[in-house]
Amino acid sequence: TQSTWAAAGRSSSSASSANGCAPHGALGKVKVANLTEEERIVYRRLKNREASQLSRDRKRQRLEILETEVADQKAIVAQVEHERDQALYELSMLRNELCTLRSRL
Repeated sequence: TQSTWAAAGRSSSSASSANGCAPHGALGKVKVANLTEEERIVYRRLKNREASQLSRDRKRQRLEILETEVADQKAIVAQVEHERDQALYELSMLRNELCTLRSRL
């Protein structure tokens, strides 16, 4: 099993992903008590690599969600600013009309 662990950590077989990490959950359940010290070290490194990749994936997903929310909020701000500008223009027109009407009295 020692050579199996070493191969799993350094192999470029189809079980490894493009970045050289084992696919998520590829290690499965292993009885650590049955491993040699060297196998435990390799196993721990592989599990850590897998956990790190999962963490990066979750972070990337959170970032994409936040970027989408920012874009949505910017669109809302632009729409509200446009509506405000229209309302200010209309207010200006109504004030001018009021002044015109008052001057006729």
